[in-house]
Amino acid sequence: MKSTHNGVTSLLGSDHQGCEEFVEQHVGALRHVLVSIHGAQRAQDVLALALEWVWETWPRALSLDHPVAYLVRVGASRIRSWDSKERGTISRWHPYQPEHLDQLPDLDLEHALTRISERQRLSVVLVSAFGWRYRDVADLLGISLPTVQVHHRRGLRALRAVLNSEELT
Repeated sequence: MKSTHNGVTSLLGSDHQGCEEFVEQHVGALRHVLVSIHGAQRAQDVLALALEWVWETWPRALSLDHPVAYLVRVGASRIRSWDSKERGTISRWHPYQPEHLDQLPDLDLEHALTRISERQRLSVVLVSAFGWRYRDVADLLGISLPTVQVHHRRGLRALRAVLNSEELT
């Protein structure tokens, strides 16, 4: 199958038919979650690794109930492996760059998010910014619903403290 998207022509075998549409459907939401969690530069690397998994396992990705949530975890897992092996950046070859820089999170908030734990950050971003239910976040992280609620509450409290202290300086 030969297809053209944004002036780029790609050749896909029949076993990857629909993969580009799947990526187009989910990459925007996935990118926003990853930028909120990892920051803009690191999110590009995580996104590249998550999309690489989609390509490698296609059409398995079609059967995912919550593809964005699953790909957040795939990317996080793969970036940890990448870090331990390579210690480099991979985003230079990744074709999905942010299209609207004005939609990226506020830099103060992005910095503040790096100051809280990963579980607090995931809970705050997914629940507060993306409207996920506590149950969905609990399933994603493999923890109980009350634990997600605690991470969310403590994460919000910590973010407020960090943002308020930075305003004073």
